[in-house]
Amino acid sequence: LETRVAAEETIEHLHGRMVRGWNDAGCRISVRFADSAEQRELRRAERAMKSEDQSPAHLTIAQAALLNLRGQE
Repeated sequence: LETRVAAEETIEHLHGRMVRGWNDAGCRISVRFADSAEQRELRRAERAMKSEDQSPAHLTIAQAALLNLRGQE
């Protein structure tokens, strides 16, 4: 889509709609903006760290980034 407004309108129009196949009852679709490369990398790193450390006291990269952003406000 050419503009963010057009994308937002399309997302609002399609998100949560029912779609059906030939032989199924259907399901609701999720329509949203794609993750940025940075968001995908954070998620990858978070999954890797989670598999190494299951401690509840462990702070994920995404949580640390969020804390950092909140501290700058």
